[in-house]
Amino acid sequence: MFVKVYQYHIQLGKEKEYLEIQEKAREIYQKYIFICSVYLKNNEDESKWIEMHWYENEEVYKESIRLIYGEEDIKNLWNQFESVIDPQKSEIVEWDYSQVKDNFSVG
Repeated sequence: MFVKVYQYHIQLGKEKEYLEIQEKAREIYQKYIFICSVYLKNNEDESKWIEMHWYENEEVYKESIRLIYGEEDIKNLWNQFESVIDPQKSEIVEWDYSQVKDNFSVG
């Protein structure tokens, strides 16, 4: 599986708005590609978030993302997302990973 990972800082008090933006973006993504997502909030720095998305493979991701970025609504959501980023810590870091194995079992 292909995994996209992002790290950024969300303004304190804007977390609910941030999660609503993510949900709307997910709806657009799912029109084009299967996506599994996780959002993690740091326990020590509450403004720091990690966003992870799993895709079937990198080729499918690249083909789909081109179509997704053509959506007007996704452009508007990006602007909304930028408005919740902490202006003092505005860097967005992005990594690409290949999932080798998983041991997910909760409960």
